Amino acid sequence: MLAAQSAGKVIAPDANGYPVAQDPPPPPAPTAEQIRADRVAAVYAHLNTAAQALGYDDIRAAVTYADEPAVPKFQAEGRAFRAWRSLVWAHCYQVLDDVQAGLRPIPTAEDLIAELPELSITYPE
Repeated sequence: MLAAQSAGKVIAPDANGYPVAQDPPPPPAPTAEQIRADRVAAVYAHLNTAAQALGYDDIRAAVTYADEPAVPKFQAEGRAFRAWRSLVWAHCYQVLDDVQAGLRPIPTAEDLIAELPELSITYPE
């Protein structure tokens, strides 16, 4: 029994109450709230990764430069990140609403990221 348990089996009583080794039950399916939270976290990480690729701490830091005219390059990036962030969240929440309404299947986090709008930055000349 202990060897079976070490191999991943669980010990449970049989119909007569004697211990037997069985495969463990499958994990419960994630709830709608868990799926939503997972997809939102993946999108937030995607936003942060894009901002970090340009040297910002995260998306919030990048957006703070949108109204800063002292360095036009940073202002252009900040405006682009601010607009992109809004478009990304609008799309993300529309997808999640469509899933909840039964209009589409649940996308994987990777599929959701792949369908998000792309970041586009126009730099001043």
